[in-house]
Amino acid sequence: MHRILYIEPASTPGGSVVSLYYLVRGMDRSRYQPVVLLSPDNPWVGRFRALGVEVLAQNVYQRPGDTVAIKRAKQTLVSRGLQRGRWGQRLYHFAGFCWRALRQTWPQSRAIARLVRQERIDLVHTNWRIGCDRPGIIGARLAGVPCVAHMRAFEQLNGFDRALTRSVAAFICISRALEENLRAQGAHMRESVVVYNGLDPADLVAAADAAQVKGEFGFDPEAPVVAVVGRLDRWKGQDYFIEAMSQVVRDVPEVRALIVGDPEPYYLDYFEELKSLVESFGLSGRVVFAGHRSDVPRLMRAFTVLVHSSSEPEPFGRVIIEGMAVGLPVVATRAGAVPEIIEDGVSGILVSPRDPNAMAEAVISLLRDPQRVSNMGKAARRRVEELFTVRQYVAGVEQVYQQVLGVERRAHGIGQTRRSAPTGLGSGWGRWLHRVRRRSWFYHEHLERVMLRDQLQDALPYASGILLDVGCGGKPYHGLFADRIVGYLGLDYPPTHLAVEEVARVAMADVYGDGAHLPIHSEAVNTVLCTQTLEHVPEPWAVMDEIARVLRPGGHLILTVPLEWGLHGEPYDFYRYTMYGLRHLAERSGLVVKYIRPRGGFWALVGQLYSTHIYGRCLAPLSRRGSNVAYAAVGLFVLPLCALSQACGSLLDRLLPDTRNTMGYVMVARKGEEGPVSLGR
Repeated sequence: MHRILYIEPASTPGGSVVSLYYLVRGMDRSRYQPVVLLSPDNPWVGRFRALGVEVLAQNVYQRPGDTVAIKRAKQTLVSRGLQRGRWGQRLYHFAGFCWRALRQTWPQSRAIARLVRQERIDLVHTNWRIGCDRPGIIGARLAGVPCVAHMRAFEQLNGFDRALTRSVAAFICISRALEENLRAQGAHMRESVVVYNGLDPADLVAAADAAQVKGEFGFDPEAPVVAVVGRLDRWKGQDYFIEAMSQVVRDVPEVRALIVGDPEPYYLDYFEELKSLVESFGLSGRVVFAGHRSDVPRLMRAFTVLVHSSSEPEPFGRVIIEGMAVGLPVVATRAGAVPEIIEDGVSGILVSPRDPNAMAEAVISLLRDPQRVSNMGKAARRRVEELFTVRQYVAGVEQVYQQVLGVERRAHGIGQTRRSAPTGLGSGWGRWLHRVRRRSWFYHEHLERVMLRDQLQDALPYASGILLDVGCGGKPYHGLFADRIVGYLGLDYPPTHLAVEEVARVAMADVYGDGAHLPIHSEAVNTVLCTQTLEHVPEPWAVMDEIARVLRPGGHLILTVPLEWGLHGEPYDFYRYTMYGLRHLAERSGLVVKYIRPRGGFWALVGQLYSTHIYGRCLAPLSRRGSNVAYAAVGLFVLPLCALSQACGSLLDRLLPDTRNTMGYVMVARKGEEGPVSLGR
């Protein structure tokens, strides 16, 4: 059983807390044991404890007095002066970031790392966004456990946050819009899946008399009610809703409007603006502020139309699917993830953001057509039952857990479990240094890895359909190609008679087989990926013929091979490849070469080989012996040399390009419509 730590920083009820509650309630307790870290001010603490899960009510993401100190700092003359100019604003924000990093992020990260070790956590699950979840991500890395980041809000990533995404084992995004936004900002998303939030329609079945609910707010029992539900926040657009209702009232005088939700403590001025807006439009008595309500499903029984009025992109919109689940037609703004939820004209009506006129027209059209309201409500409920249930939500998240924890288990060897964190200064520093090395320029083959990934990124437009990864290993490029393909099939050598570490390497394969005899039907795949594999086969021409056979006409091969690079995978490392030999292999199998590009030039090659050499001479023997103390001591001197060597090689490679000597090549080739022309073996 795996222990999973959920970190939810919100101190007030919201969509993230509700979604986490559904996840914890529905997960398989025979496989996963949840430990939930909540703010002690969150009113849902009791609900989580009622589920029988372990709840830690601690303010790990916030220190007493920090909020007051930040407010005082913002009001000083120096800070006000800095914010007047562009460069002053940059300096102001940089100083604020450094202050938070030293006073908040680092202490909070260490506190979470200690908590992970004390509770023997196997995986950390953060539950909001990168900028807020920095301590959880860093804490998981310090403790040596994987982190899954559940992205629930749009945000603007800075350079630190983009770098921090490298430490996340997998991202779960609540919508495609949110995932695309993160990718567009340069987030390093090795593994990313979209899992829509879900709900249980049974939880929304509330026995309520519509007339009684309307009477609570002083509405006529026969009056249609149009409502907007959500906390009072500027981007939620309640001001546009009020303006739209001023137009609806002119056409449908008997209509009444309900605004459900409380303002955040720092948005009280917005609440006052909304009340003034109601007065100015003469809507007093027609528009009622209901405040925060815990019985929203009961209130929805009295609604005729639900409006979602966000003026900015919505990352998901839980209240939308709640309204759809009870059979309400929803008028919502066409921004963010909303078009993924609502089929325009079928299960709801989409309007442009910040357009009260269009919002009013949509509401009026529904109020004048009760049959359309009924049909649209039924279609909305069916859509929720098809796409937004707790069952699909929990299953999607558990699938991510299975993949991440499976990879971690294989990384430690077949049949082994993760050991508790080592004690003692030497062993702790040694393991920490090893983790840092594997994820940064201190890694002795980092430059080769970066260049290879960059070249595969350039080849992404040629990937499509079903992709076959020949020599997949641990499928390191699955996340890179995931958005371009519909299926990923990994093939590697059978694990028979392999050493334990080799078995772990190929355990991610979906199919076992020899590259010279691929167990795949002819013309079965659209794309073949073959990275640093062709040098390990004694008959590369046979492998190339097989690749041409399984490719569909018009499909592409994306292949990388070494030229001047140290032997690896000995003794099964047979060939080095020039660009001319590579072209000959492809063309003899009937493939049309699109391009062949070198992977770095002379200086990158020198920097990379020197880094590998000093690591192999100084640190590799200590790593094999398991001497953490010696590894830490020597590594503090050797690893900076590895990083410097590769960084200098990369810089000189750009200033003095010379590709006559290179680490290797990447080739993209296409199978013609006429099929392969084999010249024999």
